This record gives sequence, C-alpha cells and structure tokens, in this order.
Amino acid sequence: MKAIVKSVADKTTEYRLTLPNGTNTTVYQAAMVACPEELEQLEFMDLFTLFHAVLENIEKTDVVLDLSEHDDKVEGLFFKLDFYVYQKRLQKAQIISDLLCYGPCPEPDEPVEQHLTVSSSGRIWFSERVFGSLSDNHYPIGRKIQMSIGRERAAAILSKLADYADSNPLLMFCTDIGSWHLMLTASDGAKKEMNCSMSGDVFVGDDNLTEFIRARIPIDGLAVFGGGSEKEVFDEDSDLEC
Repeated sequence: MKAIVKSVADKTTEYRLTLPNGTNTTVYQAAMVACPEELEQLEFMDLFTLFHAVLENIEKTDVVLDLSEHDDKVEGLFFKLDFYVYQKRLQKAQIISDLLCYGPCPEPDEPVEQHLTVSSSGRIWFSERVFGSLSDNHYPIGRKIQMSIGRERAAAILSKLADYADSNPLLMFCTDIGSWHLMLTASDGAKKEMNCSMSGDVFVGDDNLTEFIRARIPIDGLAVFGGGSEKEVFDEDSDLEC
C-alpha cells in the first residue's frame, strides 16, 4: 500500500472516531475533511484501496460503520457510498412484548408474548408464546427463530436503543393495553431495565424504534414496542385477555 494511501486512511479513521453517533457520511467525504490536500494526491484506483483500508482500521475500534442499506444492491463507487457511524455501547438488548390486554379471550393460536434478543455479534433470538387452551398452566411456544442480521444492522439497533435509554424518557402505563420490558447490557457489563405500555410512542429523534427494528429484522409480526399498523403485527381481535 502506498504510504500516502495509508496516511489518508489513518487520518480518515481518526476523524470518523470523532463523529457523533448516527452521523451519515461517506469515506470520500470524511477524507475530504480529514486531509483534503493528501486526498487530492491519490489516483482514482487508490480510492478503492483507501475504502478497504479505512474499513480495516475501523474494525479495530469501538465504532461500527453501517453500510447495510446498500446490501444486495448494484450501486456506485464504494468510497462514495453513504454509511452511518454507530458506537459500540451495548453487548445486547432484550425486549419482552406482552400483548395481552382487557377484553375477550384470544384464540388458542394467537400470540400473547414475544421475546426478542439482539446481540452485538449480529445474532437474533426470537420466541413467541400463544394463548393455548384454557387448561394450560403456561402459554405454549408458537414460534422460535434464530438468525443473524449482521453486525452492522445489530449495531444500528443497539445504538438507537442506547440513545433511547440515555434520553431518560417519561415512561407511562395504561391499564387496558399490554406492556414492554427492555433490558440493556452495556459493553462493560452494566445493566439497565425499562418498562412501559405498548403505546408505540418510542422515538429517538424522528425515528420510531418499532419501525426501525422491524425494518432490520426480517421476522413477520414483530410487536417490539407496539404501534404501526395493527394488521402488520397481529389480527385486530388478538392480544386480548380474559
């Protein structure tokens, strides 16, 4: 690798580590800010080497570059593809969605509870319990899914959840709808738990976290924090308690 490429890659990496969480930029834009004069000395083919060198540098840091929006797409030049910068603050997060509320009994196959765990490794664990028969002492499991969504998508979800927890939101409870329970485990092992009603009003900035998570985890019927189109999550007459 040319010395000038390595220098630009190192300076671009250092600049990226200063960017606020959730920043959207490209390798080329970051290099233009970090070292514009050196960047101008690079030849066109050097820019491809620069792109991969920066990614290798970032792998060794506490930052993840989320390029997942470009997956499975044929697009432009690598070094001009935009990405989001996310800090590695959480090891994992678990969301328990209680779908029960007051009303008629659900049907036996209707979901009453979901457990969703997201790991920084990109692994996803999901389980869903259904109402079952009235003679059951517990709700039987209707679905169990394990998958990987990749480190980038996981980092995006975990970063948004960390931002939400850091915002110290007002958590309110209603007596006629279900509730969610959020458990966060930080990179240093510290834990934080939050509880609230399934109102769907969980936002970080302009991002609705339920929709943000659904867009990155390909599991049908994710309830998460509630909200959105009820038909997309479960039937209109489900999530009701005797």
